[in-house]
Amino acid sequence: MHSFGSDILFWTAAALAAGTVVVLVQLAMARYSTRRLSDIDPVEESRAPSVAIIVPARNEERHLESALSSLLKLDYPDYQVV
Repeated sequence: MHSFGSDILFWTAAALAAGTVVVLVQLAMARYSTRRLSDIDPVEESRAPSVAIIVPARNEERHLESALSSLLKLDYPDYQVV
C-alpha cells in the first residue's frame, strides 16, 4: 500500500531527474553550436567599433593600478577606460 507522501516523493524525484536530463542535453547541444572566438576572422581596424570599458572599484587600492595598467595595454584600436 502506497502512502500519499511516498507518491509525492517519487514524482518529485522523477521530475528532478527529468529536469536534470533536459539541462544536460541543452548544455551538450550548446557546446557544439557555440562559435569560438578563434573561429571568427578579426575585424579590420578601420571597422572596429568603439568600446568603453567601465571599471567599477570600491576599496580596491591594492589592485587598481595593476588592473588599469593591464587594460591600457590592450591591443585594440578604439577603446577608452572609464
